[in-house]
Amino acid sequence: MKRLVPFAAVLLICGALFAQTDSNVKKMPGYIDLEQIKIPDSAEEVTDISIGPSLLNLIAQSSDSSEAEGMKGIMSIRVKSFAIGEKADAGIKEQIEKILKKISDENWETLVKVKDSDEITNISIKTVKGKAVGLLILTYEPGDEVTLVNVCGNKIDLSSIKNMGMGFGDYGLDGIDIDLDF
Repeated sequence: MKRLVPFAAVLLICGALFAQTDSNVKKMPGYIDLEQIKIPDSAEEVTDISIGPSLLNLIAQSSDSSEAEGMKGIMSIRVKSFAIGEKADAGIKEQIEKILKKISDENWETLVKVKDSDEITNISIKTVKGKAVGLLILTYEPGDEVTLVNVCGNKIDLSSIKNMGMGFGDYGLDGIDIDLDF
């Protein structure tokens, strides 16, 4: 599960130096409000990335044409990953359960669901009229680590998201043995 954390570093390298929000993005069906997950002050390892429409547009303009085309429908990328201790764990678990209930209630399609004791891994997509409009990657290891990635847009090319991790061996999203090509 810890292999997802370097994916956040890939996004950072892509230019995610400034947090941006857009109220229109928050209304999109693929948007998950990760602000409700509070990073504990005691967290020693933290990755917190928010890339909004303006910054994604700048990144797409500076990318080659194939990368820019793949990013065209993406409106927001949000990553939160942090180490947790047992003291902070109870509140985090409650928030994780709320997110899982939300995606269930809103009919997200689960691609991967792994529950091993209290550890949870969930990869889900939200589709509207046959188009992927949201991706949620969630890992939760009680007393250890939480990683959440939400990508939303009006038409997300999931293979482009997978390719964002290329060149980083087993540490990018390409190191996850899941076929995201639709």
